[in-house]
Amino acid sequence: MALKSAKWVKLFDAFVSDIRITSKEAVSQDERGTPLEMWESQRRFIKEVGTGLDNGIHKFYCLKSRQLGVTTVSLAIDVFWLALHPNLIGCLVTDTEKNREANRQLLQKYVESFP
Repeated sequence: MALKSAKWVKLFDAFVSDIRITSKEAVSQDERGTPLEMWESQRRFIKEVGTGLDNGIHKFYCLKSRQLGVTTVSLAIDVFWLALHPNLIGCLVTDTEKNREANRQLLQKYVESFP
């Protein structure tokens, strides 16, 4: 089945162009970090989520391997979605307190990285 293009993917691409991350693959350009240059695995995840949203699906389960960048981009989607829908309250559920704190720190860094 061919994926139809998600209505919001172009807007998301513009949004993440300002997000900076801490990367093991690239040197930070400044104190904000390095730009999020998405891998094919991340783009595929975004396309799948976008297609689901276009089809009225709002709950997603993602079974993934490590080092695909899916956590990085899914947290960026969380920030984007909350920015796109004012007054929406978000909830982040994790398996451990350690992961909760790590993800909170990433979310905070993303928000603080905007110019």
